[in-house]
Amino acid sequence: MAGNILSKFGNQSDFKALAAALQAEMQKEATPQTTTTTEDIIQIDYDAEIQKREIVEAPFLAFLEAKGRVQSSNSAVIGWRNKKAQTTSKFTPENGILANHDATAKDWEKMLQNMKVITYPIEVTLMAQMGNQNVDLIDDDRQDGYLDISATKDKAMLLGDHTSNANSFDGINKLAPSQNKEDLDGEPISMEVVDDMIDNIIAQGGNPDCLVTTARAARQLTREQQLEGIVVNPQGNEFVPGAWVRSYYTPNGEIPIITDRNLVTFSVDGDGNITEVNPSSEDDCFVADSSGMINKNLLPVSEFNLAQTDLSTRSLLATFTAFGIKAPWKQGVISGIGNGT
Repeated sequence: MAGNILSKFGNQSDFKALAAALQAEMQKEATPQTTTTTEDIIQIDYDAEIQKREIVEAPFLAFLEAKGRVQSSNSAVIGWRNKKAQTTSKFTPENGILANHDATAKDWEKMLQNMKVITYPIEVTLMAQMGNQNVDLIDDDRQDGYLDISATKDKAMLLGDHTSNANSFDGINKLAPSQNKEDLDGEPISMEVVDDMIDNIIAQGGNPDCLVTTARAARQLTREQQLEGIVVNPQGNEFVPGAWVRSYYTPNGEIPIITDRNLVTFSVDGDGNITEVNPSSEDDCFVADSSGMINKNLLPVSEFNLAQTDLSTRSLLATFTAFGIKAPWKQGVISGIGNGT
């Protein structure tokens, strides 16, 4: 799969319509039928090879899955509590006054997140299907759709903005606090900048376990580490071979540098040529602590058959998903990264 992402976040009307279809199908399965009907919803069991390809199409999502931060849900709403102020433990005299412990410094904020719906349309003409009997065009598009939906989730987790797209959820770029953001204004990224951001997050109680950035920024960091004589193990932090190519040393040990293609926008012209949209734009680097976020799925990627209105087979891939950052202060964003030339 290459080029622009085709799947999109749906609105609440889309969610309600698909949820109603899901409920109707569940009721149909629970009630004895006197007639045979075509299954409206297909739970897709994707093969292992497709799931491996997800590492390339949606590497940050795959990283969260490996960390156990992607979970199933049985509710249309997920909730958590943000701890807005952190306190630290301290030594106390044997006969110390308990009242001296200031518990009022802690502030918890109740957060709720509704499930969002991401859809991907499938439409293949009858002529195309009959003229390509050696290739299952519908299944081929179904596999691409699964990866495309994964890429949409991946991108939104990093760059999502509910203000600009009411159907989406907010990502790290939106929710990270101002003290955890730095704009390099076109300057190349450096180990000093990343170290300062990591130290800042650790001081607030976070534990960054990955960097997510573009290939350009990753090369800058790798090159500087090599010039400093730091030997990084390109395989040491891989959960799946090929997922992330380099490591970065932190006070808590090595963490992977994940190069994520969804941080760069591509376009495809009429001849199929793929080009980067605005290649001179500045890059971002996300310093992330996976323990401070959660992704829950009410409905895994499933196929909804649509009514046939012409000589084609039409269906819709959809998933119900919610993403929340329960500890924004554990996340950091370095933006405005120049090309370093």
